[in-house]
Amino acid sequence: FRCVFTGRTMLRSRKEYKIPSHLSYLVQMVHGISDFPPLSLTHKFGSTADNFLHELDDTLSSDVSKPIYISVRSRTLNEVLVEVIPPCSGGSFELGSVCASNPVVSASGVLYPAIDTMEVSNQSFSGIEVDCTGATNYGDFPFCSFTITHVPAYVPWIIEYQLTYQDQTVSPTFTYQHFTVSTPQLVVQSVLDMYSVPKGLRVTNPNATQCVAEFEQQYYSPSDLSLFFELNGLDDYSDIVTLIGPNEQGTQPGTEGNLDIQWMMGIAPGSPTIYWSNYANSTKEIDHILTWQYEIGNMTDPPLVSSLSYAMTESTANNFLGDGYIQRSNTQFQVLASMGLTMIFSAGDAGSNSLSAPPMGQLHCFPSHAMWPAESPYVTALSATYFTPLTDPICYLQ
Repeated sequence: FRCVFTGRTMLRSRKEYKIPSHLSYLVQMVHGISDFPPLSLTHKFGSTADNFLHELDDTLSSDVSKPIYISVRSRTLNEVLVEVIPPCSGGSFELGSVCASNPVVSASGVLYPAIDTMEVSNQSFSGIEVDCTGATNYGDFPFCSFTITHVPAYVPWIIEYQLTYQDQTVSPTFTYQHFTVSTPQLVVQSVLDMYSVPKGLRVTNPNATQCVAEFEQQYYSPSDLSLFFELNGLDDYSDIVTLIGPNEQGTQPGTEGNLDIQWMMGIAPGSPTIYWSNYANSTKEIDHILTWQYEIGNMTDPPLVSSLSYAMTESTANNFLGDGYIQRSNTQFQVLASMGLTMIFSAGDAGSNSLSAPPMGQLHCFPSHAMWPAESPYVTALSATYFTPLTDPICYLQ
């Protein structure tokens, strides 16, 4: 198969396949996608990422020369941050350090548009300082990072680069094959303007309540919430949050948990908000949405609007959660709707198809697989909006 965007060729199986158990610690299985993602040190291998790399170093030949990417992202307009575990000048990894015998000192390369039809010039960068003092959250494995500046916004870029080591030797050319786009930082006012919400609205009715429900040990930071209000020019409403469930004293915030409460309160400032943290089994993460439905339905004064950013493939939910789980959950959604409660669920930000690894997901695109519970007729499904000036609006005049 050949990716029409990147031009990369790959071998794929048309059937489901398995690998021998004795190789499972070396192979990251990738299912149902059109191009390969970077290895995730936070996914399959978790806190044993360093052990995995020890095994990899012992098993593979010493001329391993492909970098392992932690992340490549743009969090500041016109900048792209590359975080990577690089091979050393000899082509292999030095475990426990980042090429301490001959450190990486700089990066040079070029950005080129991922789509050939775009009339955009390549962007070169040279001699960018590389910082190798970072360490992964999982496995505490050291990595290097460098920031590419003056990156034109809204363009999907492919990054091609070389690393220079302290002895002035240069690495082979590496290519990060996944699109990287620099966009302006999104603030509350951007969303209000996009959807024509009048400026200065505040919730003043104490009965206009809302809730974010979280699973999988996703906690939030009260201090981060206060900072979010400050940076967006809003009054600090962090004191009107009611916590239900564990929060690890706010010292272990999750990206999803922080994002959910910050943006819900940012769009509806002044609304009394519940942060509902559902207990997670430490050995197996299960989003027990039905349990939460029972609990909120039994409240004397439940929040009027609840937002949940969790889901799984509809066709596998009953297998994973138990026969009849979807049917019983839909019945409970009807109960909550009849109480005047609004349930908003994430649709995955990925279009109409739900793809992920079993048992919570499906591997194949055909037929399309709906995402549950966003597909329930008794809830509101919410996906994503991508801001870009490079496309025509949905309705426009020629």
